[in-house]
This record gives sequence, structure tokens and C-alpha cells, in this order.
Amino acid sequence: MTGTLIDKETKKPVEADGKPVTAKASFKPKESAGTVDVTFTFDASSLKGKTVVVFESLAYKDKEVAVHTDIADEGQTIYFPEIKTTATDAASGTHYAKPEKELTLTDLVEYKNLIPGKEYKLTGTLMDAETEKPFDVDGKAVTAETSFTPEEANGSVELSFTFDASALSGKTLVAFETMTFEDHEVAVHADIKDANQTIYFPEIKTTAKDGSDGDQDVSASKEATIVDTVTYHGLMPGSEYKVIGTLMNKETGEALLKDGKPVTAQAEFKAEKAGGSVEVTFTFDASALAGQDVVVFEKLYYTDGKTEHEIASHEDLKDEGQTVHMTELPKEPETPPVAPPVKTGDETPLLLYAGIAIAALAGASVLGIVYFKRKKKHQ
Repeated sequence: MTGTLIDKETKKPVEADGKPVTAKASFKPKESAGTVDVTFTFDASSLKGKTVVVFESLAYKDKEVAVHTDIADEGQTIYFPEIKTTATDAASGTHYAKPEKELTLTDLVEYKNLIPGKEYKLTGTLMDAETEKPFDVDGKAVTAETSFTPEEANGSVELSFTFDASALSGKTLVAFETMTFEDHEVAVHADIKDANQTIYFPEIKTTAKDGSDGDQDVSASKEATIVDTVTYHGLMPGSEYKVIGTLMNKETGEALLKDGKPVTAQAEFKAEKAGGSVEVTFTFDASALAGQDVVVFEKLYYTDGKTEHEIASHEDLKDEGQTVHMTELPKEPETPPVAPPVKTGDETPLLLYAGIAIAALAGASVLGIVYFKRKKKHQ
């Protein structure tokens, strides 16, 4: 008995290493009717989504005496299902999620080449992208499963994960999926590097400094400058992002206002790596803020075309790294008073100075006369 695997779509033999996949079995029947197994062992990795039909030929003394080669025969047919998954945050519909206490992720599983009317089971497991091990909560792996019966060979089904994600800041999860039929695994989608299977949990931290000298004391001038360095983790490389910062009054907890609007600044960037940093610069009138503390709040947005999704924030009034102190401007040294200039045509000062000079000359003359008289008398 010789068997050959046939691609149902092309109606040509399935090949491995350039040769048709075949199998043989020799047997000696004890009765005129019976069965015999023909076993095929081969590399089927290229057959995802394909359908294979087994053709058989029976030979006696090297002469073909019977065949079974019906391309439409379900009994001769083997299905190789294929699945692809797209994991998203149920709230935003993106690949970004916030590390919340109760989070729901939706995994859309697209399948091909199933048998309509048969029941399948889909099981998903969330994997830590860094460790490549199942992500667990309280020591238990986070999984989800659902059973479904497809009406057609191709379609899709959703799988939902609801779990505590509060510890996932800066982490990345990947959804792995396994499909079984009658307790036998028939399809797997488990690529730790597949962006479509990935959920990112971005994290940002900020450090605010004086734009002029890099310390955290800023002069309360008309044009004060604060530079906030935003460090990020858990972003998708190659994607577009925007950081928007707001200056807050630490004492009141309210935003600083200019013309009735909050004082803000922003920076747009493309992440080259999952982790990095970007600077946000504020230039504003701080002349009325001497002695006060200002805290910089930041929000990170993922830009999806014209739509912006908030994916992370850093807003802590008590964070010293986000805080700058507004100091008073240094006082200018006092200049000694300058005598008023003499006005042309004003004779009063001139007469006064002339009288003083005449009196001085007269006094000198008297002293001279007295001196010479005494000297003469002495001689």
C-alpha cells in the first residue's frame, strides 16, 4: 500500500525538501477483507491553513490493483488549522493598557481551515515578554478559555482576560493561544516577538530642573524656564508619541494659570527603543511666584493617526523630582547719590564759593604779616 499526500487547493503532491510526501506499508492479509495502517511522518510546518487529502494505491506483485483518490472525500481529508491573534486593551482598543487593579484585555483570534459544525476550544496564556514565562497573579498564571462551534471554515472568535494588572508598570505582555479539537492540539500562535499579540504598559518618570543652571531653584522672573526630563519605559519602538506637561501650584494643588489657561508645554517624538527620555520645556512669567513650589505633571499619549490615547501619567504633588522652588530675584546694589549739577546762570553757588575763597586769602595774609613782624622783632 502506497500513500501520497495531495494539496487539496492545488491538487498536487505535498512536498518536503523538494520530494513528494509518501508512505508505504507491506502486508499479508489473513482474510479477504481487513485494514492496514499507512503512517506518514514529515515536516508539516508549512501547512498552516492548508487541507491535505490522502491518496492510496494498492499493488500486488508491483501491479496496481486498487486506488482511492477522491479529492472531495472527507474520510481522506486532513485539516491543518491556522490561527492569528490580535491583543488589545478592551477600554482603548489599542496595544497600550494602564496598570489598573481590574483590567480586561481582548484577544481577537482569527482562524482558518476549521471543520464547520465541530466544537473547538481556545486557550490563552499571558506571557511576560522579558522573562518569556507565564505572567502570574498570586502565583497563578493568567489564562482564559472559550469553546465555540464555527459555522464556516474561516472566521474569528474573541477571548477575554480580566485580571489584576496593578504591578505591570513598564512591563510588556504577549498573548499566546492554543486551539484544540477533541482534546488534541490543532493550532498554536505563540510568537513572543509578535507585535499584534503584544500589550504594553508604559511608565514615565520626570525630573524638573531650572533651565539656566540645572538645579531645582528657579528665579521668579518674567521669563522663567523649567526643563522637565521625562524618562519612559514600555513603549513600542517606531511609534509616534506626545508628552504634555502642566505646571501645578504645590500648595493649592491647582494648575498655574496664564490669561485664565493652565501653563502647559509639550513635546512630540518617535520612540527608537522601548525605553528612553524626552525633554519638555516651559517658559513662563513667574514674577508673582517667589517663595512658592511648582510641581510638573506629565501625561504621555500614543498617536494613532489623528487620534491620541493617554497611556501613562506622572502626577504626584509630593514627588521631589517633579518639584522646583521659585526664589526671589537678587536685589541690585544701591548706588550712592550724585550731587546735582550746577545750573548755568545760577550765581548763588558761585558767590558763596567766591566769598569762602576771599576769606581764606585774607586769613592767610594776616597770618603772614604777624609771622614776619615777630621774626623782625626777634632779630
